[in-house]
Amino acid sequence: MRLLGPVLGRLQAELLQPLIDRSFALLLRAGLLPAPPEELQGQNIDIEYVSPLAKAQKLTDLQAMLRGFEILLQVSEVAPVTDYLDGDKMVQYLVETAGLPARVIRGSDEVEQVRKEQAEQAQVQEQMQREMMASEAAGNVAPLVKATQGAGQ
Repeated sequence: MRLLGPVLGRLQAELLQPLIDRSFALLLRAGLLPAPPEELQGQNIDIEYVSPLAKAQKLTDLQAMLRGFEILLQVSEVAPVTDYLDGDKMVQYLVETAGLPARVIRGSDEVEQVRKEQAEQAQVQEQMQREMMASEAAGNVAPLVKATQGAGQ
């Protein structure tokens, strides 16, 4: 991988990328491809190479990230390192680098909905705990009130 990595990177940048861009443009102009959806119009398309060597390079990135986590975990005992990490971006990077299939990953809208539901559930549980504590306190006070009323008579 060390020997072929730079060669492959150069081939991708100088040969494959221009070749793919040109072929795509020709097919689009000839009407052999449907028009892109509105969201993609006017945007550059990123080509993701999935050769065994490209996957091995991604694995190297993943291993470097995991080593970084190990170091951060050790440093977290003496410094607040989590303030520097963006959890959402970290998960997105891991998903991309590990090559997880899109069908098992939730979209950002779904994640937002799940978080909203979890926050609502936590709020309901907190309210129930407050009510239980209030009823327990009332239950503890009731005998005291009876005793003070009985003593007053």
